[in-house]
Amino acid sequence: MKNLKLFLLFLAVCLTLGITTSYAAIVRVTQPKLTALNISVVRFGIVNISQNGNIVTAYEKVADTKLKQKGTVYKLWVFDFSGKTRESVKISEILLPCTALQNAALTHDGKTCIVTAERGSKFIKVDIPNKKATVIFEHTPGKQGFRCDTGVIQTYPDGKIGASGYFYDEKAQIKAKYIAYIDPNKTGYDIFTPAYNTTRFENAIGNNADYVEWVDAGKCFWVGRLKKSGNPEIDKKYEFNENNKVLCYWDKGKTTILDEAPYFLHYSAGKDRIIYTVAQKALDRKEGELTQYQGVATYVTSTDKKKVKVNPNDRLYQYLTMAKGGSTAIMSDLNLKTTTVSYFYGKSVNGFKMRPIREQTRVALNQLRLSEDGSAYVTWDGFQITWGELQ
Repeated sequence: MKNLKLFLLFLAVCLTLGITTSYAAIVRVTQPKLTALNISVVRFGIVNISQNGNIVTAYEKVADTKLKQKGTVYKLWVFDFSGKTRESVKISEILLPCTALQNAALTHDGKTCIVTAERGSKFIKVDIPNKKATVIFEHTPGKQGFRCDTGVIQTYPDGKIGASGYFYDEKAQIKAKYIAYIDPNKTGYDIFTPAYNTTRFENAIGNNADYVEWVDAGKCFWVGRLKKSGNPEIDKKYEFNENNKVLCYWDKGKTTILDEAPYFLHYSAGKDRIIYTVAQKALDRKEGELTQYQGVATYVTSTDKKKVKVNPNDRLYQYLTMAKGGSTAIMSDLNLKTTTVSYFYGKSVNGFKMRPIREQTRVALNQLRLSEDGSAYVTWDGFQITWGELQ
């Protein structure tokens, strides 16, 4: 009897420890909560998540006619999940002086947000603690400037915020395509620092690159089709099948081929790593229906050419996401019949062995953002925000 009591006590301790160590916070901001804040869910969507996952930004298109007449068409909503409970979520709103919002990027401390607007011609600094938005650059006729292509702006793993676009002169003539770093503490043309000349990259690669994912200035992953150069030494170095496309890593002028396959379907890159899905064969179906693929596999490949197969079976996993820091990857299983999605995640410390995110299994289709350090994610399904930790 004494041994039985000891065993039961040991079992209870183990279960308690198991529950404690595996606990991951899940916080939901439901539609009634959003409605109580006068947020219209049909004009609302998430934008970004901070480096540590605590801060989430979202946008809302305003309905107030007077605000629109003044050129304020959007609000930036800020959700602070650092308390990790539903009751502790801090929510604030900041009006944005713009008519067409494109994108936003957060500094690593989550205190400053840079917003691109008006087709990339306006940059707005948002001081989150003080709930203040200030235009730090906008296009002015007769002055040189920088335009952000399609509003693409991101935070790089080193903490700098960069925009992909081009510099132009006083006559609005393009000088060169660049990735430019942005200093939120300056104003006007001085906020931009040329970080990498993407025109040189395009000239070197030519039309070979179908897809490019920049992970830093001068470093990127790209998928495309290389052609034989005619130089035996180079062609021997880059031994590849001309019928296949290649996955390459570009580091300041040096190309390293990481993989090749007939079809590269989905990709997402972080520091030193990329997650992607490949297929060996495509089967065309009737017009109006999706194309089927055979020999589907999802991999994580690193810049040192280490490749890990991460999906548990030969299925087409889509909407892949790699944390910008490279520590965590997420892949999704989309069920078109039920219009639901299930998410799986893996971390570098365990070889990217994928396991399901329990709270994101067979859920409604949603937007998902993953924090740079891979510790948290956030989703928006059109009705509620779900924030969760990834341990």
